[in-house]
Amino acid sequence: MRLRPAASEEAARQAHAHGIAPDARLVCIYARELGYKRGVELHDVKPDSRDDRTRNARIESYLRAVDDLVGRSYQVVRLGDPSMTPLVHPGVVDLAISPGRTNLLEVYCLLRSAFIICGESAFGSVIYLTNTPILLVNATEPIAAYPVRAPGLLLPKTVVDKRDGRPLTTVELLGLDYHRQFRDTRRFLYVDNSPEQVRAAAQEMLDWVQGRWTESDAQRQYHETIVAATAQLWRRSQYVRKWGLHEGFLGDGRIARIALATQ
Repeated sequence: MRLRPAASEEAARQAHAHGIAPDARLVCIYARELGYKRGVELHDVKPDSRDDRTRNARIESYLRAVDDLVGRSYQVVRLGDPSMTPLVHPGVVDLAISPGRTNLLEVYCLLRSAFIICGESAFGSVIYLTNTPILLVNATEPIAAYPVRAPGLLLPKTVVDKRDGRPLTTVELLGLDYHRQFRDTRRFLYVDNSPEQVRAAAQEMLDWVQGRWTESDAQRQYHETIVAATAQLWRRSQYVRKWGLHEGFLGDGRIARIALATQ
């Protein structure tokens, strides 16, 4: 997607009014909060046990990554809506709560952004129109969240089985047992990515968009595993048929190295 010249000029004017220079190197961020729908919106038929509030996260967990990006001369633009917690932080333009926020300006920032850090949200789909690389953090279900395009990294939340207090491995998040009850807070506890995890994944993302990244053996193996697991779940789940493989293709993205570091 591109902006027509007149729209591009208007968006640049709006960006300038927010302190975003024409030559600034941008990274966009978005952390899903309760929002004006209070986290109970329905996009399709879901089990009563599925709690979409598990997809929410705190923007504060991004700030270590933000500081690292600002130290590398990036300007960070926070996207969202006016219901969000205000963010006052060096190097950050909080577009979400700005009275001058427009859809045009958000699209303009995404088109210019080196990549976006966001969770499971609408922005995870919008970026396929703007072709913005994505670091998708705090994922609760890896199949739907898997990045379609490269560069793209996935960082799941830590999911703890309440029955025995044990964190699930990244491979167990692909199994039928988890898939039957994902986002069920009666069974699972969802722990947000730590600031250090987000920072490490953002550094890896920078390496990828700047041409320095190479795939590790563990990342390649996980990619093969998630594709095989999705194929196994295909006949059992309408959800997987909606979000999973298309003619054998799931995505060109990869799981972040930090997600595999402790497994």
